[in-house]
Amino acid sequence: MKTTPKPPRLGQTTAPTPQNATVTLSLSKNRYGTPQPQVDFFLPRGSSHRETSAMLYTFAASL
Repeated sequence: MKTTPKPPRLGQTTAPTPQNATVTLSLSKNRYGTPQPQVDFFLPRGSSHRETSAMLYTFAASL
Protein backbone atom coordinates (compact mmCIF):
# COMPACT_ATOMS: atom_id res chain seq x y z
CA MET A 1 0.00 0.00 0.00
CA LYS A 2 1.52 3.27 -1.13
CA THR A 3 0.77 6.60 0.40
CA THR A 4 1.49 9.89 -1.21
CA PRO A 5 2.63 12.80 0.92
CA LYS A 6 0.19 15.64 1.29
CA PRO A 7 1.20 18.84 -0.47
CA PRO A 8 2.16 21.75 1.77
CA ARG A 9 -0.72 23.99 2.69
CA LEU A 10 -0.21 27.18 0.78
CA GLY A 11 -3.26 29.35 0.95
CA GLN A 12 -4.85 32.25 2.61
CA THR A 13 -5.19 32.35 6.33
CA THR A 14 -7.48 34.69 8.11
CA ALA A 15 -7.04 36.26 11.47
CA PRO A 16 -10.00 37.56 13.37
CA THR A 17 -10.23 41.31 13.18
CA PRO A 18 -10.97 43.21 16.34
CA GLN A 19 -14.55 44.37 16.69
CA ASN A 20 -15.16 48.00 15.81
CA ALA A 21 -11.86 48.29 13.93
CA THR A 22 -11.81 50.70 11.01
CA VAL A 23 -9.40 50.76 8.06
CA THR A 24 -9.31 53.95 6.02
CA LEU A 25 -7.52 54.12 2.67
CA SER A 26 -6.74 57.52 1.19
CA LEU A 27 -4.47 59.19 -1.29
CA SER A 28 -2.37 61.92 0.27
CA LYS A 29 0.68 63.88 -0.81
CA ASN A 30 4.15 63.66 0.62
CA ARG A 31 6.25 66.72 1.38
CA TYR A 32 7.33 66.97 -2.27
CA GLY A 33 3.75 66.96 -3.57
CA THR A 34 3.87 63.45 -4.98
CA PRO A 35 0.68 61.43 -4.39
CA GLN A 36 1.09 58.40 -2.16
CA PRO A 37 -1.35 55.96 -0.61
CA GLN A 38 -2.04 56.18 3.10
CA VAL A 39 -3.63 53.57 5.37
CA ASP A 40 -5.06 54.48 8.76
CA PHE A 41 -6.06 51.83 11.29
CA PHE A 42 -8.42 52.87 14.04
CA LEU A 43 -8.78 50.30 16.80
CA PRO A 44 -11.04 50.53 19.81
CA ARG A 45 -9.57 51.83 23.04
CA GLY A 46 -8.03 49.02 25.05
CA SER A 47 -6.90 46.93 22.06
CA SER A 48 -3.88 44.85 22.92
CA HIS A 49 -0.54 45.04 21.14
CA ARG A 50 -1.06 41.44 20.05
CA GLU A 51 -4.37 42.27 18.30
CA THR A 52 -2.82 45.28 16.62
CA SER A 53 0.18 43.31 15.35
CA ALA A 54 -2.03 40.48 14.10
CA MET A 55 -4.19 42.92 12.16
CA LEU A 56 -1.19 44.65 10.59
CA TYR A 57 0.49 41.36 9.60
CA THR A 58 -2.75 40.06 8.12
CA PHE A 59 -3.20 43.25 6.11
CA ALA A 60 0.40 43.14 4.85
CA ALA A 61 0.07 39.47 3.88
CA SER A 62 -3.07 40.20 1.88
CA LEU A 63 -1.19 42.74 -0.22
